[in-house]
Amino acid sequence: MKFLASLFQSGGCDYTIGCGHKTELFEAINKEDAVQKAKELCAQYTGESRLSGMTIYEVLWSDNIDVDAVYFELNENKKKEAALKKEESERQEYERLKAKYR
Repeated sequence: MKFLASLFQSGGCDYTIGCGHKTELFEAINKEDAVQKAKELCAQYTGESRLSGMTIYEVLWSDNIDVDAVYFELNENKKKEAALKKEESERQEYERLKAKYR
């Protein structure tokens, strides 16, 4: 079974994504084993890196996302939307000029 530990740390921030928050993926035999492994994980963060909280989740499904493809698609959609707006504006201008010069 896969589990995800969400680790929280109070204190300063280095202005990164998830400042004071980190996730760790790990495997365990069952939920009790997961709790034990989470405690062992917690023990790795002492002193200045001491955790202020931790939540563990059982992962039922996971998949990797091709973020480059997602950003490419978003960019293409923005280009299409801009082209449609430009065409609409040009058609309105065409209709205005057509009516003016009849």
